[in-house]
Order: sequence, then structure tokens, then C-alpha cells
Amino acid sequence: MNEAVAPIHLAFARLPEPPPAEPQGLLPALSADDLGRLAAFRMPADRWRLALGRALLRHLLGCNYGIKGPAIAVSERGRPYLAGANPLGLDVNISHAGSWVACGVVARARIGVDVSDIDDLSDWRELAGHFLDASETAFITGLPAERRARAASGFWTLKEAVLKAAGYGLEIDPRLIRMALQPHPRLLACPPEVTSHPGSVWMASLEFAPGSLLAVAILGAARRCADPLALKWEIVPIEKLFVGHG
Repeated sequence: MNEAVAPIHLAFARLPEPPPAEPQGLLPALSADDLGRLAAFRMPADRWRLALGRALLRHLLGCNYGIKGPAIAVSERGRPYLAGANPLGLDVNISHAGSWVACGVVARARIGVDVSDIDDLSDWRELAGHFLDASETAFITGLPAERRARAASGFWTLKEAVLKAAGYGLEIDPRLIRMALQPHPRLLACPPEVTSHPGSVWMASLEFAPGSLLAVAILGAARRCADPLALKWEIVPIEKLFVGHG
């Protein structure tokens, strides 16, 4: 692999509307642990989100790395990872919001992804004190009104992606993850447990469907991911994810 470019593979799938009670066609590929988690969910949408996340991960690993039937485990913090041998040093992450599920895979680095509906941040001022610092709030306020929710969603998802890449959630105050959106997303400062080298973090923000935003953060690979060709993404029809398709 050309070390100048570390491919970041992303895939998205949308829940059926309305979602059937069970994600038939996806169940055969789930592990016993995943089936146990799925059985604990009361809402069909939550069952579909779990099953689609695993299916997207299986799709990316099979299509891009030749890994068939990967064994997926979950850390104590709820972060998925490849169990057993992992000679390529692959790292994975999954996110969902509303009707969308997203998955990301990268080699020899740490990945975090976070997806959001932009409209969820339409009342961003009410939440600003919980995730924005003063300079970020000032940046959003200085934008035309019609661009503010998009910018707020950008900050929110990028901060979440950075924390997820580092293996944390909101136990770290997102206001301590300081960043800029222009001229491109970049990390300015963060607690040392996230990374002691903010400049080594590569980030991108992608509106992959109207009103739906995804952020991806890669820890330790800013130079290798600088090429825009490194980011490869696709929206996958659910039928393509069914076990036995094709």
C-alpha cells in the first residue's frame, strides 16, 4: 500500500421505513453475543441499527480487505473491534442517528465516526454551553443564520468522532476538544489522554445525504490521510447486505 495514502473506507445504510420487527436477512451473520444484544432491544429500529452496523462492517471488510466472516467483539466501552488475528492493524467504528447507520474502517490508525441529522442542531444555542467553547460559539454566531445549524452539527460530530477514535465517549468534556472548521476541519487542542499530538489527527466532514452529516477522525495518520483520494464512501442498499446476496 502506498504510505502516502491510507484509505479510509466508509459505508452507509438506511433503515427501512417503517422497520419490520426483525432484521431478517441480516440475522444469520450475527454472533451469539450480538443476537443477545439484539434480543434486549424493545424497539425494531434499535434492532435494525445493530444488525445494519454489523452488516456494513462485514461488507467493508469483505470488499476492501478480503476478510470473510470476521469475528467482531465489543470492548467494555462498547467499541467494536476485530477479535483474533489482525495482521493489517484494522480499526473500525460504527455510528447511527435517525434512519442512518454508518461504519468506517482504516488500517494502522484509530478511527472514529459520528453521524447526525443537521436539523437536530437547529436549536444549537440551547446546547452550546455543553459542547462548544467561546471561540467556536463566536464562529457559529458570525455565520449567516441558514448556515449555523450545519456548523454546529459539524462541531458536534467532529468532537464525537475524535473522542470515539481515542476510545472515549462523553466522559471527557467535549468543550475541551477545541477545533476549527475553516479552511478545513482541524484539531487545535485536547486533553492528553485523547492525544498529545493534536496536529497528527486527520478529520473530515461529509454531508453524505441531504440533511445528514458524518464526521470521521483518524488518530495518528494526518500525513498519510492528507490525499483527498484517501476517503472512499458508499451508500449500500439494504438488500446488498443480506446474507447470501449475490
